[in-house]
Amino acid sequence: MKGAGIGLVALLLGVAIIFWIMFGGKGQGGGYVRQELETREKATEQINAFGGKDATGTPVAETLSYSAEPVRGVIVINEVKPDSPFATKYGLMAGDKVLELGPQPVKGLVSSDAEAKDWLTDAFQRSYQIVVDRNGTKLTLPDQRQSPPTPAVTNAPAPQPQEQPQPQQPAKRHSITGDAHDLVNKIQTH
Repeated sequence: MKGAGIGLVALLLGVAIIFWIMFGGKGQGGGYVRQELETREKATEQINAFGGKDATGTPVAETLSYSAEPVRGVIVINEVKPDSPFATKYGLMAGDKVLELGPQPVKGLVSSDAEAKDWLTDAFQRSYQIVVDRNGTKLTLPDQRQSPPTPAVTNAPAPQPQEQPQPQQPAKRHSITGDAHDLVNKIQTH
């Protein structure tokens, strides 16, 4: 009977170790299953982006309302859903006038709403920058999405010269003889 009890304890201990490896707590690194789920979620997000879809699988062009204005050479953004990648990743807002999609100017490129849809989807898939006119200020998104638009000022004060940082001394190389020599010098000076 004693051997059976030890065997049962060993079996339970083995099962506990397997569960810890598979599911581990938050403090223990998250466990194999949690890591796999996080990896899967990231991969799904990337696959959806390559396919021109948001995290839910909705085509990104359906997460905003826009109209092409070929005469003016812009795509006017009428509405952006808050969870749209164009809002979360780029910071695109209602009222923005898209001037450039990646390296391409909209003028002469987009002549209909269908073409606007294709070019907006392509810009998202390729992670292109989007240049917009927001209330008279030209912004490059997503780089300038967090910065508030600042209108051009003609009488701005001249920038003050900044103090140049002093070059740092190269790091001293240590060796046993060099360290011993430094120690002897310190002793002699005291």
